[in-house]
Amino acid sequence: MILTYKYRIKDGTVGKHLDRHSCACNFVWNYCCQIQREAQSRWKAGRAVKWPTAFDLIKLCTGAAGDLGLHSDTVQTICRQFAASRDAKHKCPRFRASGGSKRALGWIPFIPRAVKVDGAHVVYLKRKFHFWKSRDLGGKVKAGCFTQDARGRWYVAFQCEVTDELSTGNSAIGIDLGLKTLATCSDGVKVPALQHYLAREETPVTAGPSSVVRTPGPSWAMTSEQNAARSNPRDLSAKLVVQLGLATEPQRHAVRRISALSSRYLLFLTLTGFRRRTPGPPPFSSMNSTPGQTSAEGSFGRR
Repeated sequence: MILTYKYRIKDGTVGKHLDRHSCACNFVWNYCCQIQREAQSRWKAGRAVKWPTAFDLIKLCTGAAGDLGLHSDTVQTICRQFAASRDAKHKCPRFRASGGSKRALGWIPFIPRAVKVDGAHVVYLKRKFHFWKSRDLGGKVKAGCFTQDARGRWYVAFQCEVTDELSTGNSAIGIDLGLKTLATCSDGVKVPALQHYLAREETPVTAGPSSVVRTPGPSWAMTSEQNAARSNPRDLSAKLVVQLGLATEPQRHAVRRISALSSRYLLFLTLTGFRRRTPGPPPFSSMNSTPGQTSAEGSFGRR
């Protein structure tokens, strides 16, 4: 299977080079959009034309990598991704703006022969980009890209082919999503709800032009979603940690079930004081089941 390993780049000094490369990638993407829209205009005018394929776009962009300051494989990868995105939605993708309030986040794709990974740095176009190597790569690198988040920080992601580790356990577990606790397992393990957002309720980040927080960073205007992600990074990090723990904990079981009741319905039952009158555990939906098994072992208590 393919796993993505993502690392934070030390972009204090090399961030400007990545910004320049991302603008060049947006130029290639927008050129593909222009070719696609010209083909659609000719088709609407009654001419017999066809949509340009990835090979046609690559042929049109041949020789432009040197002028744009990109690797030739990066230009080809952008053309292939444009054709794949267009065919998936059956329409021309949007332009990628390099500035303004609708600025697209940075994206620089590459393939293994375009980069060289040596320890805690990656070499792209004879320039080293150091990153925090929190863990080793799990397999052979198949593809990758440089990406940017809403706060203007750069990351490098490697898509590696690793062996698929199947579950060696033979037990089953049920997961009951709750309100006071994030989840309760049938073996008695409870995943607590952090509720770290309660400490920030006094000064929430609301959407709108008046809610933009003036903090040092990139010079472009940020949207409300980008501003919220920049203002509450600790909340986002804590949420990701909880999601990772909840996803990796039940992996030692062969069969897993999650309750089918939504949180809105559970809140309705709590507010109205309604209790289940029928015996037995609540219904479960299968996530990863083996043939012949339809329910999880164990039972749940009342809330």
